[in-house]
Amino acid sequence: MNKILRSLVLVLAICISALIFLSLYKKDEDAGPKKNVQAVEEKPKLEELVSEKNRFILRATWLNDAKEVAEKSGDSEAMGVISFIEKNSALSEPTPQGARLLEAGNGPLWFSFIPIVVGDDSMGPMWEKYYSPMGSGGVANFQPDARGLVIKSHIKMTPFWRGIILLHEGRHAREFITRQYDWKDTQVFCGEERDTHDFQNRVTLKLGGKRYHDLVLSLATDIEGKLKTKGYKSGQAVVHRSSHIPELEEIFTPAQSTLEKDYRESSVWIHANFLLLEQTFGVEAPEKKALYLKTIYSGTGILPD
Repeated sequence: MNKILRSLVLVLAICISALIFLSLYKKDEDAGPKKNVQAVEEKPKLEELVSEKNRFILRATWLNDAKEVAEKSGDSEAMGVISFIEKNSALSEPTPQGARLLEAGNGPLWFSFIPIVVGDDSMGPMWEKYYSPMGSGGVANFQPDARGLVIKSHIKMTPFWRGIILLHEGRHAREFITRQYDWKDTQVFCGEERDTHDFQNRVTLKLGGKRYHDLVLSLATDIEGKLKTKGYKSGQAVVHRSSHIPELEEIFTPAQSTLEKDYRESSVWIHANFLLLEQTFGVEAPEKKALYLKTIYSGTGILPD
């Protein structure tokens, strides 16, 4: 009898447990929409974390590429630029109002480092222009008034040219932040651009080797010939760059995007013009180089207003 009673009690307990489980399951079903609402509310937070993580990774990638270029070149100034970026850049992200720091800026020499990621074009007209492959700032741009270095990291680039580009813009950041020159003065601006292109040319030449040296020399000779056929000497007129310089693909591996291809070709064309001006004018070449940059930048939106 006791066994039967215990069995009945066990069956009753199982039934009660089942009823409780079904009741809870029904409540969960009723709460379904609330769960969905909660998930929608949490999603932007998750996206923000992913976005921040991406930006940290992107900065590390670009910085590592630049460091590798600097180390392989053995250029002391390039290593100095890397050190400046590592010590003073504060990772930031675009907002409709401008930019938001993702980490604290350390000391008086800090500047914002803003890698562009997919979706940043929704942050307003200014960021839409930066997001566009051929929009504001080229591949990368240091803005003195905002102390911000913006990089179009959402566009594919080869590691070597990522390194060259970051060294170029990092030098602009270092020179402005440490010296506070009048970047709105066109003459001063073009002088700074000249010095930074001289720096970039030197580093690229060290790593491009003989083939790159020969290419620059060949282009300088070609530019000089085209000027002569028009009745000009070096420094009197500008020859627009070739739309395609296939040798660059062989020397540095194929470009990963149209923007990278354009940057490479613009860079080597400026290098060739600088070489021709050095050959022609000697000690007067620095002034002529700045004037050349002013001429090619006019009407492009690069020169300060």
